[in-house]
Amino acid sequence: MIYLVLNAEILPAKLLEFNQSKLTFIDGLHGIKGYSGFTEKRCLDLNMQIAWQNKGSLEDFLSTEHYRFFRGAIITLSSKNEIKIVPENLKKDEEVN
Repeated sequence: MIYLVLNAEILPAKLLEFNQSKLTFIDGLHGIKGYSGFTEKRCLDLNMQIAWQNKGSLEDFLSTEHYRFFRGAIITLSSKNEIKIVPENLKKDEEVN
């Protein structure tokens, strides 16, 4: 298992637009090869941890239009963002160097 961790502070005026993009993104995850599920902390605008079966399936996903479109929304609609890949042997919220 490997995790894609997405964190962002969304601009207040763009929150509705972002939430629409996020719902479309989540809906599109189902059925993607290697996708194992996600968790999300509600205390932040975006704090999502998406689980993948292996590094190969995650790398395949990162090259899709589906991911690139959502990544663009994160960059455009946030004041601060961070995306990281975390191996299973580390805590999902731990920094990877």
